[in-house]
Order: sequence, then C-alpha cells, then structure tokens
Amino acid sequence: MAALSARARRALVAGPGLVISGVLPAFLTASLASRIPDDFAFGDSGVGLAIAVFHVMCALVSTPAGRLVERIGPQAGMRIAATLTALSCLAIAGLAQSALSLTALLVVGGVANAFGG
Repeated sequence: MAALSARARRALVAGPGLVISGVLPAFLTASLASRIPDDFAFGDSGVGLAIAVFHVMCALVSTPAGRLVERIGPQAGMRIAATLTALSCLAIAGLAQSALSLTALLVVGGVANAFGG
C-alpha cells in the first residue's frame, strides 16, 4: 500500500473535521436543551423547532452552496464553512437572548453546514 502524501493526509483530517464542526451549533444547542427553556421562556418543543430550522436551512442552501463551492474551489468553501460555523457558535453563546435570536443564529449555522457538507 502506497504512503499517503501530506496533502492527502490533510484532506483526510480536514474533511471529517469540517463535517463534524458543521453540526456543532445544533448539537451544542441540543445538549443544552434542558437549560434553554429556563432562560428563553419557551419549551422543549421550541428548542426542537429551532434545531429543525437549522436542518431545513441546510437542506435548502446545500445545492446553491455546492454550486458556489464548485466555482470558488474547495479550499475557499471550507474556509467559508469554518468561518460561518465559528461565528454561529460564538454568536449563540454570546448574543442569543430570545427564541427568535437563537433560531436566527441557528439559520447561520445551517448555512455553514451546507457549505461544509
């Protein structure tokens, strides 16, 4: 079996890492679902709806994002995905003050996931 080049090794690490980080906004929100209703005054179903919006947005944006990544190249697409994911996670942690703001920030996370997926 031939040894992998450094570029191939980086791709094998970066690809799955980007896919995993793409779902972090929804995963981290779901992991705090038992605490969120206390702060935002909406129930577990509201948290579930916000996370569903994340996945719906990802599904809606994935085809246009894929076309854009084909034009700009995979490295630029990965940078966009990583940047949007980081911004979404940081904004959820620091700026989410209501159910609406949490859902809006999860929309950004869904777009990031579409670019990385």
